[in-house]
Amino acid sequence: MAQTSTPDQDTAEANGPQLEDIIVTAQRTDQRLQEVPISVIAVTSENLDARGISTSESLTNAVPGLQVNRYGSTVTPYLRGVGALAGSPNQENSVATYIDGIYIASPSGGLTAFNNIDRIEVLKGPQGTLFGRNATGGVIQIITRTPEHTLSGDFEVGYGNYDTVNAGVYVTGGLSNTIAADLAVQYRNQGDGFGQDLINGEDTYKGKEFGARSKILWEPSATTSITLAGDYNDLVDHSANYVFAEGGVVPLNPGQVYAGRYATSTNLPSRVEVETYGASLTISQDLGFAELVSLSARRIMKGLFRFDRDSTPLPILSFDTPLSNKTWSQEVQLISTGNGPLSWTVGAFYYDMEGGYVPARLIGLAVGPTPDSSTFIRGVQNNESVSVYAQATYEILPELQATGGIRYTSEKIRIDYDVSADGVFLFSTGDKTSFEKPTWRLALDYEFVSDVHAYVSYNRGIKSGGFEVLSPFSPPYKPEILDAYEFGIKSELLNRRLRLNLAAFYYDYQDIQVSSNPGTTILTTNAAEATIKGFEGDFEAAVTDDFRLSGGFAVLRGEFGDFPTPSVFDEFGVPVVLPNADGNTTGRTPRFTANLLATYTRQTSIGEFGLTGSFAHNSGYFFDPDNRIKAPGYDLFGASVSWTDPSDRYTIRVWGENLTDEEYLSQFSQGGGIGDTYTYAPPRTYGVTLSGRF
Repeated sequence: MAQTSTPDQDTAEANGPQLEDIIVTAQRTDQRLQEVPISVIAVTSENLDARGISTSESLTNAVPGLQVNRYGSTVTPYLRGVGALAGSPNQENSVATYIDGIYIASPSGGLTAFNNIDRIEVLKGPQGTLFGRNATGGVIQIITRTPEHTLSGDFEVGYGNYDTVNAGVYVTGGLSNTIAADLAVQYRNQGDGFGQDLINGEDTYKGKEFGARSKILWEPSATTSITLAGDYNDLVDHSANYVFAEGGVVPLNPGQVYAGRYATSTNLPSRVEVETYGASLTISQDLGFAELVSLSARRIMKGLFRFDRDSTPLPILSFDTPLSNKTWSQEVQLISTGNGPLSWTVGAFYYDMEGGYVPARLIGLAVGPTPDSSTFIRGVQNNESVSVYAQATYEILPELQATGGIRYTSEKIRIDYDVSADGVFLFSTGDKTSFEKPTWRLALDYEFVSDVHAYVSYNRGIKSGGFEVLSPFSPPYKPEILDAYEFGIKSELLNRRLRLNLAAFYYDYQDIQVSSNPGTTILTTNAAEATIKGFEGDFEAAVTDDFRLSGGFAVLRGEFGDFPTPSVFDEFGVPVVLPNADGNTTGRTPRFTANLLATYTRQTSIGEFGLTGSFAHNSGYFFDPDNRIKAPGYDLFGASVSWTDPSDRYTIRVWGENLTDEEYLSQFSQGGGIGDTYTYAPPRTYGVTLSGRF
């Protein structure tokens, strides 16, 4: 859970305003953010509210170096230029997501809106020696609130433009002397779309969502804690609408013209349905010398991704693809609790995943002689993974600590296909692959003076390989490997009025899984190599008792090394011969990103008034290895004004996001036979929210 500790009141009054400590669990134990030898951004619930962040997509605007893109029913994060298209339900993201320590395997699980959040920790760089699943890019760790015995809660209701209604409630309380529980419920419905389909007249870019999450905490003794958690989320969305660029290639229908970034002309309205639910059991037992932790989880995702691939009124190619992802996971950790110079963690992780299309239906003239011609592909992949890991930190000197960690992973992967056309069974096939690989971490952390730390680290991370579930007979793609070298400084200055963290890093990236989607399928190949290097920083400043500033920046440079004959396509989806992508910029790697948040509060006799302003900049990035299409840079501005009554129970907030109505891309799709298509991020939005506490 989020924890903050306030400096001694007398000291604070003597030295002026000071920053509160932020306690994180980036290394699976409670530590001050400034003492963790990892580049970590901790976004608290208050910070999420101030920035207007309600989904994983909008996290981009709070974390330098993080790029979160939407692809149909999935969310694909890139961190420091490391990520994956992850367009299929069997594929995993290079940036792993955890909720309360439970791994969320399905890329569609990232579509869930945030609610009941204590904080979000974004760990940059390979993570493997402390977390259950391997990750090359980093970890997004979502920590929700812990149930309390005192009856309390909060609620909010709001209304915004595009007829958007949202509501949420959180309540917690004790059921007995040893049992506490909570319940969080959230609802959102955008009644009007950002645009309209010119053919069928239906709204585009709209959706609705309902989610609920509950925990039951049982503490039978002072040394035992048992938490049973369950969640359910249902999303229906119409935002997978691909449009042609203004001034771009005219589709096969000569009467169709560009009508705006949210206007489509299709014969099949887009629809995304994602239903996710799961349960987990976390048991913690204090053994005196160590804490024994068991995390058991079952998660299920079912969904539907339906869209017009050619984005025209003609019946060329449409997708109607039911999705499925089911996982079992079991993790056991033993975490030392002594006060000696040595601290350690050992763990084991078992993971079983079944994911794919059940089946995917491809419809149109691209697969047969009539507009209703259909090809059905049932492609389901199964991963079974076992890993063991350990990490230890030793205090060599009072100011110097050394950390070493290692992990060994063994994984078996199998794919099964069934293919039919227009109701006639054609064939079945399958394949399998496996791998065994070690990964590791080495780090030194030195405290120069009080509240100024420096660290240097070397990590190796991997991401699992797999198969394309829409491409029978395609060879498997191999695991990708990343060696990361990093130097960082963490400091608190000016009597703890300024927190400043800086990091420089160099990535040696091998066997990169690069995906493209030229037509009826997604193709994933292993690029030979690339290097990514960068410099980044984040800060928080208590300027006065009432005025706070925070923000950050990231400078990135990603470049492919030897990458012979990459799979690239022109605007019509025709393969293009590119001898080598050597020297091209890696995908989704903006040269410069930055964000800034300013908050001002003023206490008066009639209540507290607050002003918030936010800014986010992205310099733009290439989508694919050929560097043919680049997403233009953009600047986003947001603001809010709030009033809290004197009892500190009710707050009214008027807010606005993307105030300048900046036009920027969310996703890009190659050719497909008729031209490049795009989806766009939300336009200007604004509204009012009433929240209360009890």
